[in-house]
Amino acid sequence: MNKTVIATALGLVAIAPAVTQAAEATLYGRVWLEMYNAGKTTANGSASTFFGDDSSNIGIKGSEKINDNVTGYYKVEAGYNAMNGSIGNSGSAYHTPSPGFYTRFGYLGVKGKGFGSLTIGRQVDYYYSLIEDATYVTNVVYAPINPINANGYTYRVDAINYLSPDMNGLQIGLAYVGAGTDSKGQQQGMIQVGAKYAFGSGGYVNAAFMSIPKHNVGINSGWYLSSLGATRLGDAKNIAGIAAGYQFGAFGIDANFQRLSPRADGPSQLGSVTGTAGSVTSSVQTLAVQGSYTAGDNYVYAQYSQAKWAAISKKTANRVTLGLNHHFSKQFSSSGELQLNNRYANSELVDSANAKANAVIAVGMRYNF
Repeated sequence: MNKTVIATALGLVAIAPAVTQAAEATLYGRVWLEMYNAGKTTANGSASTFFGDDSSNIGIKGSEKINDNVTGYYKVEAGYNAMNGSIGNSGSAYHTPSPGFYTRFGYLGVKGKGFGSLTIGRQVDYYYSLIEDATYVTNVVYAPINPINANGYTYRVDAINYLSPDMNGLQIGLAYVGAGTDSKGQQQGMIQVGAKYAFGSGGYVNAAFMSIPKHNVGINSGWYLSSLGATRLGDAKNIAGIAAGYQFGAFGIDANFQRLSPRADGPSQLGSVTGTAGSVTSSVQTLAVQGSYTAGDNYVYAQYSQAKWAAISKKTANRVTLGLNHHFSKQFSSSGELQLNNRYANSELVDSANAKANAVIAVGMRYNF
């Protein structure tokens, strides 16, 4: 770990007692490192091996009782690259940037039994927490296939989020995700609504909807909607998803389905992602299904994900992932993963004769404090 990381950690330790005087505070962090080998994805390509940092971070979180009915809470978290280097491939969108620190989270909120919670700042995306998180396990390499977020999904957004109190297992939420202004001063953003229902000893059903205002398109032909990381949503009108799962003792099953509806009068941004010409006027949809089993200190999972465009439905991108996480202790663990991608997963559904199916093998070591 480099000197800058150590200095920042010591600084956080130094201010922690002062923060504790005002509110309950916890200093936490993690160091997650990995290595993986990817087979070649094109006929004239080559296999490659990478070392990288998988989102190591350090932060402070806490809460303070304001009165008998209201509690305030906060979280400030910085990400860093413990290896001080980028993994240097297209998968780096899922990993820590290099070098230096960046803000992962920074938010304030209030919550109470009678009104739920209200949070403002850089936080977990509401849509992500309801839909994506269902099948986003501790993947060493990639998340499930999701061309809606073709260049990597960032679940950390600047937003104001309201979540209702628990009503016999049902909660309803509303969020506004800000993405700054465009070159003409128009506000860019997105409205999210969703609901989650928990039942039994481990069952849930979630649904969410994201509306992308029309002024997000038209004049931003080369612009990326920052609330979804590197995703090009110039043609997008809205995105909807549903997720469900259940825990059967040591066994668990989770699944989600997402669908993007295009805006026919938008620029050809989805066209550049899919490799098709002009504006994409057909829907984009993704599916992910995952089964898991917990045995002592071991967590085993098998995941299948797919993506396809309605206009080219015969060209389906498929990914199968098998993984094992082993906990040596409460804080120290290791991960192993085997991933199999078909040719369309490696060519963004474009029917390229040069594209090949490939396998990825990865191992990772993790320490949490």
